[in-house]
Amino acid sequence: MKNHIISKSLIVLLKNFSVLAIVLLLTITCGDDEPLVIQLPSVTTSAMSDITKTTAISGGVISDDGNGNIEARGVCWNTTGNPQTTDDKTNEGTGTGNFSSTLTGLEVNTTYFVRAYATNSAGTAYGQEVSFTTNDIGLIDGLISYWKLDETTGSVATDETGNASLNLINNPTWFSPGKIGNGIDFGTSSTKHLEKTGVNSSNKNTHSLSAWIYLENDEADIKYIMGMNSGAFAINAGAAEVKIFLDNTNKLVAMYHVINGGIHNTPDVMQRTSGASISLNTWVHVAGVINNGDIQLYINGVNDTVNPVQNGGLTATIQIAGGRITVGNARLYNGSYITTRWFRGKMDEAGLWDRALRQKDITSLYNSGSGNQYPFVK
Repeated sequence: MKNHIISKSLIVLLKNFSVLAIVLLLTITCGDDEPLVIQLPSVTTSAMSDITKTTAISGGVISDDGNGNIEARGVCWNTTGNPQTTDDKTNEGTGTGNFSSTLTGLEVNTTYFVRAYATNSAGTAYGQEVSFTTNDIGLIDGLISYWKLDETTGSVATDETGNASLNLINNPTWFSPGKIGNGIDFGTSSTKHLEKTGVNSSNKNTHSLSAWIYLENDEADIKYIMGMNSGAFAINAGAAEVKIFLDNTNKLVAMYHVINGGIHNTPDVMQRTSGASISLNTWVHVAGVINNGDIQLYINGVNDTVNPVQNGGLTATIQIAGGRITVGNARLYNGSYITTRWFRGKMDEAGLWDRALRQKDITSLYNSGSGNQYPFVK
């Protein structure tokens, strides 16, 4: 009888254990069938590197995919902050881990904000925001030719860019001291000048001309400082000429001339005249900037805007082909130089650019009256 009771109790215990095992098994099985919850990925933004005027490198690290496949990753950027994937962005494929991205098409001297991003089916996550500023352009950028005029002997003025060294015509002389180092002396009554023929240039409507001048005789009706001219045809016009000179009252003039054989003071010639006149027998820094239908004049680093631009809005491009650069004399007119248009005095540090110099560039060239010389380290 006792054995019977024990057997019955054992059967009950086994039945209870079986029920418990089944419940546990069902619980575990049902738990395995529940889907994983997909969350946003975890991503951090890499530090900026290799910053240039128009490019930079960043990237990111995706440390957790949030239980979902990474469908897209990269960096996004803007200039206002909190960049999104609706702004400029890169796409560096899929997957977790490290990635690198190159930002392109940036503007010079501009601050950008950058975040790495990672996208899965739950959405897009962003890393922390980092910022950087692209490099600025310098006076080397867009430089066609620059003449230090520091020679002491010889018949050639060396172009520091190697593009257009100038020949000394009618024996102007080297002298010391110039504004910086040596300089060139054209005299006060002769036809001495510097010239390079066979000059070619890119097709632009942005040009800048700069020089230090020391005017000693102002009898000429036009005192030609420097310029570039050609018989080539532009896209929208004819002969090309860009120059700076002093008029009969010693005011600085910058001229942009785009018609072949045309007459000045027509719609095909844009020019601006300063309000101030240049003094004799003192070093003065002058610059003329032609910029897509506008002209700016600078005297000793100061923007002279007293007089308006004549025929402003002339945006036709010019391209020099087989033309000439001249310093100290006017361009050929009907095959001859105009004898009343030579610069009488001295010059130093002359430069020509195919971009529009900014006020900060002019300020650097003037350098508080001390001047700045190629390669423009100041």
